[in-house]
Amino acid sequence: LPRPKLAAILASPWVVLYMWLGGFTPSLLRAGIMLASWAFLLLCNKGRVLVDGVCLAVLLIMLVSPENIFSISFQFSVLAVTGIIFLVPPIQSWLQSHANNNIYWRIFNYGALILAVSIAANLAILPLQIWNFGIITIHLYYNILWLPILGFIVLPLGFSGLFLTQIPILAPLGDKILKIMGWILENGYTGLKALDEHGWLQCLQVLRPQWPEVIGFYILLILFLLVWRYRKNLQKNIITILAIGLILLCVPLFSATLTERQQKLRLLVVDTGMSQAVYIDFPGGKRILIDGGGSWSNDFDVGKAFILPVITWGMPPALDAVFLTHSDCDHLRGLLYPMETCRIGTFYFNGCYPTSLWDRQRLITALAQNNIPREKCCAGQRIILGKDIIVEILHPEDNLLNLSNNNRSLVLRLMVNGKGRVLIPGDIEQEGIANLLTRNQTLQADVLILPHHGSITSYSTALYDNVSPKVAIAAVGQGNRYGFPAAKVTTTLRQRGCPVLTTAKCGAIEITWGKNDARMNIRMMRDAGRDVLDNPNKDYAYVEQ
Repeated sequence: LPRPKLAAILASPWVVLYMWLGGFTPSLLRAGIMLASWAFLLLCNKGRVLVDGVCLAVLLIMLVSPENIFSISFQFSVLAVTGIIFLVPPIQSWLQSHANNNIYWRIFNYGALILAVSIAANLAILPLQIWNFGIITIHLYYNILWLPILGFIVLPLGFSGLFLTQIPILAPLGDKILKIMGWILENGYTGLKALDEHGWLQCLQVLRPQWPEVIGFYILLILFLLVWRYRKNLQKNIITILAIGLILLCVPLFSATLTERQQKLRLLVVDTGMSQAVYIDFPGGKRILIDGGGSWSNDFDVGKAFILPVITWGMPPALDAVFLTHSDCDHLRGLLYPMETCRIGTFYFNGCYPTSLWDRQRLITALAQNNIPREKCCAGQRIILGKDIIVEILHPEDNLLNLSNNNRSLVLRLMVNGKGRVLIPGDIEQEGIANLLTRNQTLQADVLILPHHGSITSYSTALYDNVSPKVAIAAVGQGNRYGFPAAKVTTTLRQRGCPVLTTAKCGAIEITWGKNDARMNIRMMRDAGRDVLDNPNKDYAYVEQ
C-alpha cells in the first residue's frame, strides 16, 4: 500500500482509542468524522481528498445533528481546518522554492511550517473569534515550542505510561513515565502563568465586526488565494482586487460611524444579573460607561464577559469617560477589565476607593498603568461631553462623607439640548434621597434608573414626582433573593403612568432618542416586558427586539 493509505489504516484504531479516552466529546467526534472522511476518500482513490473530506465531514455532521450549525466550536473547527488546507500551501511552496540541505534550514523550515499552520487556522477563524469574543492574540509563536513538545513528548509518554500501568510487572515504570509527563505539563502551565503575569500573553481588544465586515474579510482572503494561484493572469489587476476587498472590509465601519451613531442618543442598560451597568452613545460619537456591573465572586469577570463585547460592537475599544457611582462590587468589578484593556478618557468617582484590597489594588493598577486621569466628583459639577451634552453631578456634597456607602453614590443626570434624558442615582437610599431633593428643585428626566435596584429602602414618592419619568428601569437578577424591585415601588410608579422595566424580565434594555425627537424608541433583548408598556403611547414606541 502507498504510505498515505497505510497511515490512514494504521491510525484508525489510535484515533478511536483517543476519542474513547476523551469521552467522545463533540469536538473529538467532529475530529474523528473529519479524519474518517479523509481516510475513506483516500482509500477510494479520490482526488482533492482534503477539500472534499471537509465537505463530506460537514455533510455527515449536519445530517446527524443539524443544530451544530449554531455551535461556535463547530464553526471554528471547520474554518480552522479549511484555513490550513488553503493557506498553508502558499507558504509551503515558498519554503520549498528556497530549500537546501542545510540542517539549520531544515530546523527553520519545520518551525516555519508549525507557525504557518497556527497562523492559517487563526486567520480563518479571526472574524468569528472577534465577533464572539472581541479579542485576538499575537502570541502564536509559542506553538513553535509547544506543539512539538505535545506531539513528540507528552502524548507518547502518556500513551506508553497508560499501557505499562496495565501490566503488573511494568506498572511502577508506567507510573514514573506518567509522573514525568505530569511534570512537563505542570511546568508548562507554570511557565505560561509566569508569562501571563508579565504581560507576555496579553490579548488585544479590538472592534467587534458586523456582518458586512465579516463578509468583506473572507472575500479579501479568497482574493488573496486567487492572486497567489493565478498571479500571472491577475498581475495587472492586483491593485484593483485589493482595493475592492479593503472597501468591503472598511465601508461598514465608516458607515456606522458617520450615520446612525452620529444622529441619535442611545441608552443601553446591560443585563449583568444582580448588578448594574449603563452604557451611553451620544450624537457625535462620544461614549461613556456608568458602572460596570459585577459579581461578589472573583472567579467570573462580568467586564470581560458582558461589558467589553458591548463597548467594542462595531466601535473601537475606547470610552470618553467612565463613571463609578460607588465602590460596591456589583457596580465596580465590571469596570475593571475595560479599564485595563481599553483607552479611557477620564475616570469619575466620588473619591471613595473600594474597601476590598483585591478590588482596590486592581483599580489603582488599571488607572496607573493606562495613565487614566481620575477626578473626584461632588454636587454642582457639570461635565461637558460635547455640544449641548452635559452630565450633571447632583449628589453627594463634598461634606457628606459621613453617609453610608450607598448614600454616597454619585447621582448623575444626563442633559441633552437642555432636556433631562436619564437620571442615574446609583444605590442611593432614603437618607441620600432626602438630601438630594433638598438641594435640587427639579430632577426631571425621561428615564429613571431606579435607585438601589428598586429596593424598598430607596422608595420615595417625592423622588418619583420630582423626576416624573416616562419609563423606569430596574437592573436586577432573575429571581433575586432580595425581591428587587419591590412591589411597592413598581405599583407606585405604574399608578403614576410610568411603566417599570427590569433586566431580569427584558434582558438588555435599549432606549434611543432621535436627533430632534423627544419620543423614545424602546427595544429589549427579550420581549417579555412588553406587556407593561402602554401601547400606543405618545412618549415612547416599542421596537421589535
